[in-house]
Amino acid sequence: MSKTRLIWSEGSKIEPLYFSVSWGTFGYILKSGRVIRSWWEHSVSTPSRIPLGSRGDTRLSDLLVQYFSGNIRSFPSCLISYDYCSLFQKKVFDALLDLQSRQPRCIAYAELARRVDSSPRAVGRALSRNPLVVFIPCHRVCSSNGSLGGYQGGELIKKRLLQLEGIF
Repeated sequence: MSKTRLIWSEGSKIEPLYFSVSWGTFGYILKSGRVIRSWWEHSVSTPSRIPLGSRGDTRLSDLLVQYFSGNIRSFPSCLISYDYCSLFQKKVFDALLDLQSRQPRCIAYAELARRVDSSPRAVGRALSRNPLVVFIPCHRVCSSNGSLGGYQGGELIKKRLLQLEGIF
């Protein structure tokens, strides 16, 4: 399996954008108007902020405001790029987006694994490396025993996202 990494260098024209909510800071990177990477900030220091909409991301920033206000539950797929995802991740993400487009809900790792003909562990590994958190709703995948399971942003953020979407 080949790994694709985002190469970051001084002088790179790709700069992270940040969106702050009361319970965390959400970062993302745009390339050609599409999200190529997103994450939750875990550092104590506050990263420098670039105002939303200041670099042509007005549509996305409007959608983020709507999402974090609880007005929408998902994002148009045309706004995300799978450039930094493996083929297996794309398969898992597409299956998750297909399931979630019908009715947003928590699903078990095992159920998602059956849909992509794989194991729950492999699906969990793919989701744990999701470079498009929030946009690919890996926070909606939970353990078969009813527990929340893991999340890159931590259990508190996973719980808050599910509450925001009216799922938890």
